[in-house]
Amino acid sequence: MKLNSTNITTVIAIAAIVSPVLVQIIKSFFDYRLSKREFDLKQSIRDDNKRERDNKIKNKTENNMYMLY
Repeated sequence: MKLNSTNITTVIAIAAIVSPVLVQIIKSFFDYRLSKREFDLKQSIRDDNKRERDNKIKNKTENNMYMLY
């Protein structure tokens, strides 16, 4: 294929159209991964807090049971 100004212009035009689309796709992918990671972290913190509350309640209940005996 012989390079001439029409071919170069066509390649530049295609690149100008495709580049922002690729950038947006890649950005969306990483935004999704980041938001998923943040959601997982928040869920993990909630689970830890719930487990901690449950353990406190359990310990209080056990302490109250010992006091009854």
